[in-house]
Amino acid sequence: MKFSSKSECRTYVRQRLSTSITDKTLLHNQQKKILENLEAFLKDKKGYWGAYSALNEEINIDLIIRKMSNIKWLFPVVKDKHFLEFWEASAGFQKGYAGILEPIPVEAELKGNSSEREPSRRQQISIDLIQGFLVPGLCFDRRGNRMGKGKGFYDRALEHCGAEKVGVCFSELVFDEIPSEDHDQKMDWIVTEEGILDLRCCPSS
Repeated sequence: MKFSSKSECRTYVRQRLSTSITDKTLLHNQQKKILENLEAFLKDKKGYWGAYSALNEEINIDLIIRKMSNIKWLFPVVKDKHFLEFWEASAGFQKGYAGILEPIPVEAELKGNSSEREPSRRQQISIDLIQGFLVPGLCFDRRGNRMGKGKGFYDRALEHCGAEKVGVCFSELVFDEIPSEDHDQKMDWIVTEEGILDLRCCPSS
């Protein structure tokens, strides 16, 4: 299928998703298989990885986050309605930008009666220290292009990042080609219910 614009692509995908979710059993089975493939992909990974709190149109990865204790999970926080930072979430979550769950800010606490403060339990981790990112999207293509919601958060955050970028979605939403621009960040892998696509050697155009 060929799309003439990003807007057309987003409209088509949202319509497709709205019809797909009517078959709850099929949807559950597909999501279960995606998580199985994602677990297989991540089983030997270590260090910091960026995760996400899923919206309705995205694959829920909460089970993976709980199971994969070999990974230190981080979650995106929107700053100034423009930038993404990635934080640990030891204190839980609260609704942030656009109602998306973000780590709860926990201020550094006073140590005893002194003025010395303990480190905050909400810790921002530099992008340079993160080994990989699980990236949600409306759809992807076989060149590694991703279609998000149009705000550009991940494109800005990952622009100068050499970490692995892993898209997560249903196989029916991986197209041969979707509209893209020079600033759009490409995925290295895409995990679907049908398997794991290695896109590291795909041509850029």
